[in-house]
Amino acid sequence: MSTNPNAMTFGKKPQGGFREPMPLTDLLEPAVAEGPLPVGNWSPSRLLDWLLCPARGAWSCGVWELPAEFEWPANPDAQVGVATHRYAEARLNGASVDEARIAGADAALDTDPEEWLPLTDLWETAIRPAIGTPQATEQRLVLTLDGLPVTCVLDVIDEVGTIRDLKTTKRKPNPIDIARKSLQAPLYVAAWRQETGEAAPFVLDYLIRNKTPQALTLPVPVTEASIDRARRQLSWAQEQADNPDSIVPNPYTAYGCTGCPFVRVCADQWGFPHPETVTAEAP
Repeated sequence: MSTNPNAMTFGKKPQGGFREPMPLTDLLEPAVAEGPLPVGNWSPSRLLDWLLCPARGAWSCGVWELPAEFEWPANPDAQVGVATHRYAEARLNGASVDEARIAGADAALDTDPEEWLPLTDLWETAIRPAIGTPQATEQRLVLTLDGLPVTCVLDVIDEVGTIRDLKTTKRKPNPIDIARKSLQAPLYVAAWRQETGEAAPFVLDYLIRNKTPQALTLPVPVTEASIDRARRQLSWAQEQADNPDSIVPNPYTAYGCTGCPFVRVCADQWGFPHPETVTAEAP
């Protein structure tokens, strides 16, 4: 789930194995961001931005200042995910189905509930039973790697101690691709081990938005090598952030500029054509 500063977090673990709510003052973010980035700490999503493209990382993390007129483009697919996540979070925290549906609708006011309600029905039957009574939901931890703080918000620690993260997607995920690219898996497992001294398995619970929705639970193996990979990626990204004058966009990756929210400001900054101005002519 997203790193929502208003999400429920938990404090120290009592002998019974469950976590008690932290005081409200411990949940509030400081008014001024403090951390290695202008926006505060690192997170898996912020690191991903840098790995996709250093320019995207610079824009998203405040290393480059966005123009005052910048507006985040609409992302309907992301809103479906937000609503579904909010529903699942509410249910795991004791809300009724109706209460959870209201929470989901409130989180995505401009999204037709029919876009996400079928996913919540599937979550109830295919995923929730595997969670059991969760040890924690929206568990906020700060992992330190080579002195760099990484904020990790774990969706769920299930009844048997597995870290679970919920995803919504339109495509069936490729297990090999996920294992190679996942940042959440090594960072979340390392954060949990730093907090508790215990290793924990990590799985991704996918809700696939086909005509007939499907559920898929995908274990992601985490090794010391994969944690070290994430550490090195983080170190590289911090070096980039510390030297903003050396940052350049990288449209040559498989990701390219497709779907980037900053494609227009990058076009202005670097002389790229705006997408709507490019046409192909027949010879």
